[in-house]
Amino acid sequence: MAFLADFRGTLFTWNCAALAVLCANNSGQNPLLLIRMLPYILGLTTLGSVRPYFRKHVLNTLEPLDFMFVNSFIISVFILLYFGYISIFHSPIIKKTYENCCKLSVTQIGSLIFLAFLTVLSSLLFFNMEKYVNTPFINNVMMKAFSLIMLFLVGFFIFEEKYNPSHLLGVGLTLAGMIVLMYNPI
Repeated sequence: MAFLADFRGTLFTWNCAALAVLCANNSGQNPLLLIRMLPYILGLTTLGSVRPYFRKHVLNTLEPLDFMFVNSFIISVFILLYFGYISIFHSPIIKKTYENCCKLSVTQIGSLIFLAFLTVLSSLLFFNMEKYVNTPFINNVMMKAFSLIMLFLVGFFIFEEKYNPSHLLGVGLTLAGMIVLMYNPI
């Protein structure tokens, strides 16, 4: 049943992408760029929709802190393997990466450290939620919707971005969907 809900989410994403192409076409933007994005959107949506279930499956045995450690270790191995592959078969990336890192300012290094801290903290909080709140589909949808709302608020209040009525309608529909999910649990 939950897989069917994720499949409907994938179809919804396709419909949203098609709507974005139509809106871009009507607003004078290049619709070909959006059409080229559709396979990526479908692939990322499909892959992203199964991640909560695998994570929940593993969290049935591991504690969130254990999961974060094991998951981060495995990700690090994959990154090192990819980094090694690129270094051996494509270009001497290590030297270029080192040179670029030497160009970082103190505030940029501080930003990297702060982002790493936020990543660890948010991952730990997210894994705790996945472990103790047994609704991976709703958790995933609520996190994405809340992120959209927060991006809108930060853009509006901090960066003073201007939004048109269709943007405001989208944010309103997102809020309405969040309210429906919160007050009508599965």
